[in-house]
Amino acid sequence: MAKKHLDLKNVTWLFFPSYPCVTVCRASLAVEELGLRVIPGLSDYDFIQSPANCITSDFNCYQQVRRSYKELLQKGFLQQGRYHPALHEIIVINEPDLKLPGIHEPHSFCRGILSAVDAMLDAEKDMNLTGPGINFTVAFSFAVCTGCPEFSSKPALGQMAILRAAFRNPELVGYSPKNNMTKFYTERFHNSFNTANPAAHLPDMFLTGYQQEFPHTPVMIQEYHNPHGEVKKDLMEMLQIVQDFPLLNGLSFFEFHKRYDKGGTELDFGMFQLGDFSVTNFDYFGDIFQAWCLVPAKSKTGELLPEALATAYGGMHMDYAEFCVPDPRKVSLTAEGYISIAQQDRPEKLRVFVERVISHLGGKVSDTTELNRFARSFDRRIRGTAVGQPDHFRPFGTMISELQQKPSWTSWTDTGASCIADRDSHAPAVGSAVGDACRQLQDFQCHEVPEECKSNIWDVADYVFGVYYAQRGGNLPLEHCYFNGPSAQSIGMGKSTARDESQLSQAEFEQTQKTTLPQHPLLTTFVCRFTLRRSGLFHSPSCSDTLALLDRHPPEAPALSAAFSLAPARSEGRSEGFSYCPGETLKMTAALQFDQPLYWSDSSAEAIRPPPGLAPAAGAKEPETENRSDAENAPHSSSASTADTENVAVGLPLVNATPSAELPTRGSAGHGLGACKPCAFFYKDGCQSGFECAFCHLCPPGEKIRRKKDLKQRRKLNKKQ
Repeated sequence: MAKKHLDLKNVTWLFFPSYPCVTVCRASLAVEELGLRVIPGLSDYDFIQSPANCITSDFNCYQQVRRSYKELLQKGFLQQGRYHPALHEIIVINEPDLKLPGIHEPHSFCRGILSAVDAMLDAEKDMNLTGPGINFTVAFSFAVCTGCPEFSSKPALGQMAILRAAFRNPELVGYSPKNNMTKFYTERFHNSFNTANPAAHLPDMFLTGYQQEFPHTPVMIQEYHNPHGEVKKDLMEMLQIVQDFPLLNGLSFFEFHKRYDKGGTELDFGMFQLGDFSVTNFDYFGDIFQAWCLVPAKSKTGELLPEALATAYGGMHMDYAEFCVPDPRKVSLTAEGYISIAQQDRPEKLRVFVERVISHLGGKVSDTTELNRFARSFDRRIRGTAVGQPDHFRPFGTMISELQQKPSWTSWTDTGASCIADRDSHAPAVGSAVGDACRQLQDFQCHEVPEECKSNIWDVADYVFGVYYAQRGGNLPLEHCYFNGPSAQSIGMGKSTARDESQLSQAEFEQTQKTTLPQHPLLTTFVCRFTLRRSGLFHSPSCSDTLALLDRHPPEAPALSAAFSLAPARSEGRSEGFSYCPGETLKMTAALQFDQPLYWSDSSAEAIRPPPGLAPAAGAKEPETENRSDAENAPHSSSASTADTENVAVGLPLVNATPSAELPTRGSAGHGLGACKPCAFFYKDGCQSGFECAFCHLCPPGEKIRRKKDLKQRRKLNKKQ
């Protein structure tokens, strides 16, 4: 959205998540760093897609929306009781006049809107909103509401007028609110609509009448794109109209990417379309898809849409030729990745690739001139000598061999290194890599990972990668700390950086002695490293002071004291000089295969894959099946059996705690590592057990079915073997 130009301070990103679970929160809210603003819209899931959608409740959406909006607030929309500063406004629903159930029933779509807003306001109270509330809006279509009592011949105005009447008198549409709807409408609501009409139509068809009828309520065009004319000319005219009508806040150009799934006239929109180069593969709920590069789409008049948009908004023009070629910053550090860069005949790109390889091997470039010379020696094609032998490049193995000789133009740390998870990497890929490592470990079972290292996927990964790398000698990072696959993610080699996170001053250490884990976030990491040292994996001079203190003075807090007794005995054959120390992450790009089912992390709002080896120990007691007191639900209790969830990770006992946003039920403990069993009733009829439920309320809908499918598939594979 922009009033005049593509000034980042005036740009807004509009998006609608496909499902209310907020896997997009972190990515979307990260735009704050660029000065962007976000207009998220609620998913259609609660309104028309879920089994218990609003249509089934006579367009009263209160129960459905309250639960999902509370989840949005929990997972990123709120920060310490205040809305995230990047959030500009919330679209309650997109084009309700076309789907609740349609333009011919204005009372129904108004009841759906009011009940959804009422639910969102109560969700704010549930989450103790202390800061100012952001504006809500509803994006109507540009259809004419012939069933509306006012403006029955004007597009969008009739819908806005009857919605205003409903907010002032909810009983008019058959709804009894829990909040003051009139006060909300006056203070926090403004109108919006979508249109594909030419800019020249809007003043007479809508804007002039709107200013007269709604002189104090701003309006915005949430989706604007006239696909039938010259886009640049029309958009520049539209931006001028924004300046001429003060109540018109702005517009969002529709849309970023062509909707191939919709087809038909929907393909007239979208600035970009898919190219012919597959950047990577990715896992989506157990299915593997290719992520294709993007190329600019053309308008019906032959314009490149991104160019038209950049010109109209005063933005930058891009080099589209770079969109569909391998990127040296992202390709896998393999022979295949090397050839894909060398074939481009771009020495500067191969230089970037070589520097990445050096970093992953644990070194740094100290002389860029020599780096350039080295890269050029691998950039030249070697003419084939034998008959029929094609021209070729120097082998990737030769590059690795020469770099392992530690040439003079590089610098290397003399102390040992270990394989640890890079905190900038993507949680699903880290979880998948842990699974790969667990399947190959010898004399170590992944369920032996100390409990203190299971609090999140990163600590699990640090421990497992350290063991894996040590077992393989600790000297071949590209082989033993890489986990090859098609999708580029970060897994790093540990080398010294600035202040070592594992070091505690005497005062800090004394403070930790009587501190519980949740009150001192660094302690979990320290305890995890201590167990590594006990097992022979943690032996570094830089960590010796802290470790000596921990050895001599174990913590007094019960949780920490118990943790130290769990440290495994030293394994024979491990190198005494082997170093493993936190705070030494070197950022690398590795290729990881997504081959494990998704689970949702209650701490990171991201999907993670638990290591398959982190299974319950033999004899671990399963949580009892949910008990239902009411007769209606009693027959379903057997269906809540969790025998189909063999692939879950660590089996955690039911916790002694109190309800919270992070722990809605006792059975939700361990959800972040996949150590949970989904509740069969939560998304179906609603769970009646409350916090005492032995099953997880954080798993997404369909998780139980997905696990059953995974189990059947594994059983088939086992039979074939």
